[in-house]
Amino acid sequence: MNPEETVGKLVDANRRYFAVVLGKYLEDKYIVDNSWRSKSGWNEVKKRHFNNECFYCGVQEGYQYTHPISKKNMRIILQKEHLDSIRMGGLDVKGNVVPACSLCNREKSDTNWEEYLNKKIKSQSIKDIKINKINCYRENFSNWSNLIEDTIYKNSKITLDIKLQQAIQSAHHWITNEIYQDKLYEYLYHITTIREWNNTQNSYSAEFEIDGKKGTPCSYEFQINNYIDRPLMTINMESEKIIILSFKKDEVEGQYEMINVEGDNFFLVKGVISLNKITSSEPFCISHFSDIKNALSSIKHSLTSQGVNFAGYEPK
Repeated sequence: MNPEETVGKLVDANRRYFAVVLGKYLEDKYIVDNSWRSKSGWNEVKKRHFNNECFYCGVQEGYQYTHPISKKNMRIILQKEHLDSIRMGGLDVKGNVVPACSLCNREKSDTNWEEYLNKKIKSQSIKDIKINKINCYRENFSNWSNLIEDTIYKNSKITLDIKLQQAIQSAHHWITNEIYQDKLYEYLYHITTIREWNNTQNSYSAEFEIDGKKGTPCSYEFQINNYIDRPLMTINMESEKIIILSFKKDEVEGQYEMINVEGDNFFLVKGVISLNKITSSEPFCISHFSDIKNALSSIKHSLTSQGVNFAGYEPK
């Protein structure tokens, strides 16, 4: 499993925790029968409200069939399926859970339930009956309107993604810092155009001005995504090839000062930097943060080239 898949599973696990904990809280608050969470209660829901059938395809629980590959005799067991996927912000509450066979559960995945019905069922009248059934079930047995309009749910739904991303970034930073420690702060990084770099003779200076001070704006490697998002560059990254320059921090000792830009601390290196102190990346055009990761990988002393992933470089 690669790091991105591991992070994805961590996020999904926390989404599920959020959906279950908040779901139980809201059912208690709005006096919704939560016996469906028990085995006997779930069996009652399947029988009473869904006739022991898969909500989507209608196959009956207990139906026996021969597996097409293993040729073993199999029996349909209906699973709990979330109409609004937990990964897409759905709640783990009675009104959002229906019985489904494993095939429909797997096929639907994170698809909107009404959209999946459109793909699964050709008859419009049958689709209308099923949609109306869910709407009535939700209102009559789950106090649905109150649940989804609850302030805690609406506010939490907005902030959950932000909080999860912040937690992951914090964990990544802690892990990387524990392992690499001083190596995180050994080199500074600067971004410029390949045109500017090719025009350089014996030394380099960006002469960028901020708050009346001039110099070459730099960051640590793990800050580069923030560096790009801040007003630290005047180059047009969409129309020009760019390049990342890197040099040891102690090579410019006494030349730099800290600057704060929109809440982040960066470096402003005053004067010129000798070319023999600078290592450059491969030139690249940027369309995604993964392009930055690839460029950093071409700098041998970078942590990225050693397999370290910094939050913000991984594909979403």
